[in-house]
Amino acid sequence: MRKLLRELGYDLAHSRNSDETIAQVVRHPEAAVFVAVEGVEVVGYVALSHRPQMRLGGRLATIDELVVTARWRDRGVG
Repeated sequence: MRKLLRELGYDLAHSRNSDETIAQVVRHPEAAVFVAVEGVEVVGYVALSHRPQMRLGGRLATIDELVVTARWRDRGVG
């Protein structure tokens, strides 16, 4: 996932995108992360946040991040 974030142009060496931050997102009760894999390589992921909404009478999910590695784009992975 760090590799994919770098493809988006994020400088992970000087940001809050450490392994611990990624782990916090994955463990958060109002978040979900789904990954696309090819063999053992993560080729894409989507990170969602979800929470209750009064006006909808249910839960609302928001896509926070969606990325697919360059060589796997236009193949239906996203």
